[in-house]
Amino acid sequence: MEAFCHLLRQRQGYRLRGWLEEVEQQGEPELQACARTLHKEESAGQAGLTLAWSNGPTEGFIHRLTLLKRQADGRAGLALLTQRMLLHPSHLRAA
Repeated sequence: MEAFCHLLRQRQGYRLRGWLEEVEQQGEPELQACARTLHKEESAGQAGLTLAWSNGPTEGFIHRLTLLKRQADGRAGLALLTQRMLLHPSHLRAA
């Protein structure tokens, strides 16, 4: 697992295939299952370990929007959600 953390921190996606093969041959059963899944989407995994791009801000926005929608569920309708989203953008800032 430390080897994968090193790949992640150092953005060494080009070493992913070697790590996958090593884990599939002699790793723990849980890591082997993870490696098999990553092997199916190796190009996406390699890109995620190499590129500096992230959809984290987008995911954070969607998460906050979902929380706002859940808060209003059953107590208010679309009007309150619209008001909270458009008129009060301070609700969208990270805590």
